[in-house]
Amino acid sequence: MTGPLARVALTGLAALTAVTAATTLAVTEFQAAQAAPAAPEVEPYVLYYTVPASYQGKPETLWTIAARFLGDAERAGEILELNTGRRQPDGGRLTDPGRLNEGWHLVLPWDAIGTGLRHGVLPSTATPNPPTAANPGGAPGQGEVAGVPARPQPGAGRPAGSGSPVSDRSRCRPTIVDAPPTNSSWGQRLVAPERVWRITSGAGVRVAVIDSGVAAGRPELGDRLGRGADIVSGNGLGDTDCVGSGTALAGIIAADDGAGGERVGVAPKAVIIPVRLVDRGVAASPPAAVTAIQVAVATGAKVILLGASVDVTDRTVRSAVEEAIGRGVLVVAPAPAGDSTVAPAEGLLRVGGLGPDQRPTSDYPDGSVDLLAPAVGVRSIGAAGTGSYVGTGTEYAAAFVAGAAALVRSAHPGLSGGDVGRQLINTAAREADAGQESVGRLDPYAAVTRPQAGGLPGTVGQRSGRSQPVSWPVVLAVLAAIGTLLVAGWLWGRYRAARARRRLTVERADDPFASRPDDADHLVRSGQP
Repeated sequence: MTGPLARVALTGLAALTAVTAATTLAVTEFQAAQAAPAAPEVEPYVLYYTVPASYQGKPETLWTIAARFLGDAERAGEILELNTGRRQPDGGRLTDPGRLNEGWHLVLPWDAIGTGLRHGVLPSTATPNPPTAANPGGAPGQGEVAGVPARPQPGAGRPAGSGSPVSDRSRCRPTIVDAPPTNSSWGQRLVAPERVWRITSGAGVRVAVIDSGVAAGRPELGDRLGRGADIVSGNGLGDTDCVGSGTALAGIIAADDGAGGERVGVAPKAVIIPVRLVDRGVAASPPAAVTAIQVAVATGAKVILLGASVDVTDRTVRSAVEEAIGRGVLVVAPAPAGDSTVAPAEGLLRVGGLGPDQRPTSDYPDGSVDLLAPAVGVRSIGAAGTGSYVGTGTEYAAAFVAGAAALVRSAHPGLSGGDVGRQLINTAAREADAGQESVGRLDPYAAVTRPQAGGLPGTVGQRSGRSQPVSWPVVLAVLAAIGTLLVAGWLWGRYRAARARRRLTVERADDPFASRPDDADHLVRSGQP
């Protein structure tokens, strides 16, 4: 093929090759950027804010800072996550969103705007004062958070086996059951959360567990274990569990073995926020419990599970619970046994226990329990190795309810915390002859699928309340296909036009009577008619 056709073909081929090469290069560079680890920056530039002694005559909190620079107080959790565990100039660390020291440098999200912000290398922290008997934490005030007594830290640096720079598991002896009883999964079978997993599995919902911490490294939780906070030591993250109960509660809520085995988590895609409040089987002080609840709210958790160490009957603790409810959080608490009761509230679920015979584990006073769930010999994950944990107590019943709440919040993101609690209560399983006012057993499937009066806001059937991320390789491939089609169409059009011109030229050459464009002018100039 020569002449015009050859030129058209060569031009089209060159254009098509250029588009294909550019697309291939873009996809290759994108995949390489995704696969290659980012080079660590020794001194990265950040957007940060230095806390003054006061602002407009009042001490600042993470909520006031988030409202001023981000336009939304609910984004305080983002600031907490960016700064938790980092040593400040006075030697302290951020663990309490309502307690900030003058001179602390807080890294803020990229979209923060306002006077007082700085962009650059974060000022290096000063060397803290050496530890003393009166101040074992080092710098002034370190190691004491909201009434929690200071205690010596186990050593500098990152201890072996620790998931946090200031955690130490060397003295932890959590309860582990290597071979759990065969009937220990009766609670999961009774609740049957797998029936609703085709609709939702809790993705995108943060559930805070306020107890003994949650051990890092358990594959059943994977990357769905958040940073959290350690209220016991006053600094660091919540990824240490010396008791085992916190990890077991988190397992009942969200454990997912991902290997086709027997699962124990009600909402296997929910995110766990560990808040370490105790390191022994004792009750926490009310000020520490208040701090733990405030931290949980600041992290953006939409469901808070209170462990057995939290006394909800305390006035200050109850005030913190009500403040969390006011921010749209559903609080789940184990109902105390005996004559002690917790006053009801919209957005607070008081959970009682069930035994394998499906009878209540205690003679709860009338009106003291909102829901019942398995609480005797229930199986979960352990805090060390690959062992399991079998626990008994109403806090484990509350963990089942917290997992079900994550399912409802994921399927119906438009519901408030009070709406979620009401939905779980109204859809609970009851005996045929029992009235609606009776206390029912948790039923996650009914809670997600059965509409409320007036309908459930949100979309039933979505697998997550969060949109899926854009897959850029797919986008580039689609653009490449579109570009290839456009080039092919242009090439085909040029080819047809060239072929038509060539055919017309051949026809004129073969026809002696065919007129040429200059025939008329030639006849006029020669004077011929």
